[in-house]
Amino acid sequence: SISIDLENYSTQGTIRLAGLAMGMSKAEAEGWAHNVPTSFTHADLFVGYRGNQSAIQVFDNGTEVINNTTAGDATTLPKKLRIDFACSDFNAGSTVNYAVTFGGAAMGTGSFTWSGTNENYIGVYSNLFPASGTTGQLDDFAVAARMAGPSPYETWAVANASGSGPDQDSDSDGVPNAIEFILGGDKNTKDLGKLPTATTNGGNMTFSFIRDRDSIDAAVRVVIEVGTVPGVWPNVFTVGGNTASSTAGVSVTDNGNGTDTVTLTVPRATDTRKFARLKVAITE
Repeated sequence: SISIDLENYSTQGTIRLAGLAMGMSKAEAEGWAHNVPTSFTHADLFVGYRGNQSAIQVFDNGTEVINNTTAGDATTLPKKLRIDFACSDFNAGSTVNYAVTFGGAAMGTGSFTWSGTNENYIGVYSNLFPASGTTGQLDDFAVAARMAGPSPYETWAVANASGSGPDQDSDSDGVPNAIEFILGGDKNTKDLGKLPTATTNGGNMTFSFIRDRDSIDAAVRVVIEVGTVPGVWPNVFTVGGNTASSTAGVSVTDNGNGTDTVTLTVPRATDTRKFARLKVAITE
């Protein structure tokens, strides 16, 4: 699964796309200098959003195979562009099945073949740039590889009754399932006592929570966002599997009982108030 968030798209041009490509060698990825989708013959699959047509377009070695005009115009952004694919190996000639979603809505499915063995390079592409009267903003590029078997989130979701999406709120307690998952909660029980806490010390804010270590997975991204105005989060602190893999300032302590204590101290500085929130993204 590969995905990226398309935050903004503004263009006066006609053939302007922002998206993802897969199935390239290192040389093909580094030598990318094309501007027209039909020239993308170096990529086994290219998926892009074309704002002036409100369309998701998919190209197989430069040949358009999907043109879905239900993607929504630029006023509906931000949205996540995602490609889920499955294959038995990375040998030339092997079949790869894929499904494309944009903002969670299905855009189409298909299959292609690897043009070269182990040509596994992925490209993030945009021909939107201010000099041409166009702009585009992309964020949160993610790659998740999974072999056979359920992910930690899927295991948790099934163990807590019927499975459900990480962005859903199964028990209607205002806490998304993804948050309950990392906090060791039960998505069918209103256990708000597990939510992060914030305390002050000399004007500084200490934001902390207990994390279930079973939730640590490459497909799970945990961050603490901080700002001075609710809803505006200019400062993002990554929570990794340990202190070394976390953003400076984040303390991760293994409690020895299957949980971590995660703590972030935010200096007050000259601000009259601070806000912080826990955010979790799970690539299914």
